[in-house]
Amino acid sequence: MFGFKSKAKAEAEARPALNTFGWQMELKLRANDYKGETGWRDLTKKELLIRLLGEVIELAGAKDDDHCKRECCDVANYAMMIFDNIEERRLKQ
Repeated sequence: MFGFKSKAKAEAEARPALNTFGWQMELKLRANDYKGETGWRDLTKKELLIRLLGEVIELAGAKDDDHCKRECCDVANYAMMIFDNIEERRLKQ
C-alpha cells in the first residue's frame, strides 16, 4: 500500500495535515447524518461525480478561507464516496 508494508503502519504514520483534513471530512459527514438519506452506496458513480463537480464549482466561488475549507471537505467527501463505491464493488467480486 503506497510503500508501506501494512495498512496499520500507513495509518499510524499518516501526515498531520491528512489527519486534520480527514477529521474535518468526518465532521461534515456527521453533520449531514440527519438527512436520513440511504447513503452514497445507493448512488451511481455518475450521480456522485455530478455532485462532486457541483462542489468544485462551489469551492471556486468560496468567499473566504472558512468557506473554502468547508467546500474542500465537500469535494473530498464526494471523491471518497466514489472511491468507496469502487472499492466496495471490488471486494464483492
